[in-house]
Amino acid sequence: MGLLSQNSAPTRQDILRGLLQDEKSVAYRGGLLPYLARTVTDPIDDVSEYEQLEWAAPGLLYEPLSGMAKTGGMLAGNVPVDPRVMTQTMLDAPLIGGLLGATTGAAPRGAVLGAFSGGRRSPSEMSASELRAEANALRFPNENLNINAELAQSAKDYFGVTRSPNETGYIMQDGTRLDLSGRHYAGGYEKQGDRFVPEVGKPDYLGGDRAVDHRELYDLKGLKEGEHQWDAVEQLMRETGAVRYMPNQGISIIDGQKISDKQLKAIVSDFRKNGNSLTVDIDPVGGGSRAVSKTFDRPTVEGVREFIELGANKAPTAALPGLLGKVLDKRAQQMLLPPAERLQPSGQGVMDLSPEAYVRDTRQFSDDLMADIPRQVEGKTLPKAGRSQVIVDNMDDIAKVLVDRARSQMGTETQYFYHTGPIYEAARKAGLSKKEAGEFMRDFSDAYAATSPRTPTEPNLRSASLVMAKDAAGIPFDTVVGPNAGRGLNETGYPMMIQNKGDISSKGKPATQTGIHKLLLQELQRSGKINKDTNPKPATFARNVEGNLSAPTIDTHAIRGALDALNELQPGAIPKGFIKPKFRKQYDEDPSSFNAATMVDDTLASAQVGGTKKQVEYAPFADLYKLMADKLGVSPAEAQSMGWFGSGAKTGLASEAKSVARLIDERIDVTAQALGVTSKEAARMFFRREIPLMANPITAALPGLLEDQRGLSDFINYSGSDKRQHRGPYKMRGLLGGTLYEASTPGGYI
Repeated sequence: MGLLSQNSAPTRQDILRGLLQDEKSVAYRGGLLPYLARTVTDPIDDVSEYEQLEWAAPGLLYEPLSGMAKTGGMLAGNVPVDPRVMTQTMLDAPLIGGLLGATTGAAPRGAVLGAFSGGRRSPSEMSASELRAEANALRFPNENLNINAELAQSAKDYFGVTRSPNETGYIMQDGTRLDLSGRHYAGGYEKQGDRFVPEVGKPDYLGGDRAVDHRELYDLKGLKEGEHQWDAVEQLMRETGAVRYMPNQGISIIDGQKISDKQLKAIVSDFRKNGNSLTVDIDPVGGGSRAVSKTFDRPTVEGVREFIELGANKAPTAALPGLLGKVLDKRAQQMLLPPAERLQPSGQGVMDLSPEAYVRDTRQFSDDLMADIPRQVEGKTLPKAGRSQVIVDNMDDIAKVLVDRARSQMGTETQYFYHTGPIYEAARKAGLSKKEAGEFMRDFSDAYAATSPRTPTEPNLRSASLVMAKDAAGIPFDTVVGPNAGRGLNETGYPMMIQNKGDISSKGKPATQTGIHKLLLQELQRSGKINKDTNPKPATFARNVEGNLSAPTIDTHAIRGALDALNELQPGAIPKGFIKPKFRKQYDEDPSSFNAATMVDDTLASAQVGGTKKQVEYAPFADLYKLMADKLGVSPAEAQSMGWFGSGAKTGLASEAKSVARLIDERIDVTAQALGVTSKEAARMFFRREIPLMANPITAALPGLLEDQRGLSDFINYSGSDKRQHRGPYKMRGLLGGTLYEASTPGGYI
């Protein structure tokens, strides 16, 4: 039966009977809300966006059956639409259902009408929030998805709720947004109703931003204690239907999880309003590392719903995650072209690289890295017949020369080489929380440092991004999965020193030792850090790149520059231990022939300190650049990077002056072009650890840990004495295994 008889004019009883009995029309009552007052329809979308409603006066102020009949006529197109009447009808629907149930023992099908019995209050007795709940029950019928209501309420009580998408960490099945701004455990806030608000006279200093990680569920009642923090997240999502929400980035659900219309409409509306693409991840049960993902440039409820229902089960399963495989393919194709014909930066980056952006970094690093520098026991001679003592004895004069050379670099990107605040800001804009962005910076700097020995900065950056993308995909860093699989040790265009001893090289010769990059990455896997006593350079470099500038990275150019300054002050004063044997006679006879780029033996030596072998020759050079920094009024890391270019003409540095942030920004640009997406989309993929970066082949190599020959011997001398396990909130899957980070500020651990 339809709403109206085909052959006669409808009577009031016909209309009412049709409204209440017809399955199609009764179910349609769940869609009444689009007809109500203050409904705003986006002209470019098929999704209605609902603002605060102007509610008709509730209660029995008029005959509810009359309103139901009129509404039925409106739906049938026989009565002019009156939003006020339809609003009132929706509010009175629970009452009608209760009356019918009491008199007939039956209830209409499809709609959630409730029962006006057993203490059930009439609409006139309900608060505004209760009325909204009734409206939502009618707006979204058939959404009893068997959730754990007690746990869902516990989560709302724990975090409080918010209306701001930027503060949202989870969206519950009833559309409630959980407030992950951090107000729930911060000082200066109190609970009022279902929200945390500033105490009287206190600022809302956490407003407008999600600062809490999804895994921070430590005290949420109703969660079982699991082995991993992901266990708690999965339980919350599985039992309550909560959707993990990343502002301006996307959502994540568990395979098989049911999503309500309320959730989808809120999510789609958010992303249509802010103009960002919506990425939907469907994670496998158990928190596996491979997710089925899709990015919607213009999301719709129907499109997202279809992907969620079909994507996890019917999407093709590739041996290699799509985005990672696509980048490896594109990189291999680019390698077939002459360098001048390969993709170049278009200038469409995502980072603010102004001088102001470099210096406004709001992150705080309390650890003084100089305190971690390995030093010789006081009173004992430095190694190699005390050759570095000349640096100690002439430190002030050498520092003055280095200052004069570096002064012209003040305020340039040379000074800001290690200022990675723009990278952190870009990660935040890509949707990462403060904690997630901080973890990304730490993990990237670790991978960057581990793949840095004897590697120019540009391929160093690419290798680090590949290690992170493979790690996130559950692929060992030394497993070749791209076009070069079965033909070489590395992915095409991503050269790393990851050979095993005995591996046959492309020249047909067996490797005599395991690659330094593999050794360092394996050390990260075992202990979660690079040993700062035996490898102070990559350990310090990692923390510099992360943003802690309190100590200099002493690489080959820093050593060469210092010795060149010494020879300028005192020709012939460089100890023979720093001169390669084949040049010693030449230097002894003519100190003016000294060439810092070719003649220096810059492998720093170690000594036993307290039963542990430590690279104690590092300290004199670190102290020198610290003194240089004091004279310039900059940080030690800045002094060292300025020293690269201040002495570069003498030390063999042939590089463009670009910061790490600019280099990454350009590679995001090039990668975006290769994938046919915007730089913003490529940045989001990069910060989500889905893709490695591609190259800008014409850019000259920056120093990183350039042409550095010391890393391998340093690592082979590793004593491995510090076996502490570091616990913290984030685990770098695959790379770190079960070892967790320290929950503190950097502190030199990697």
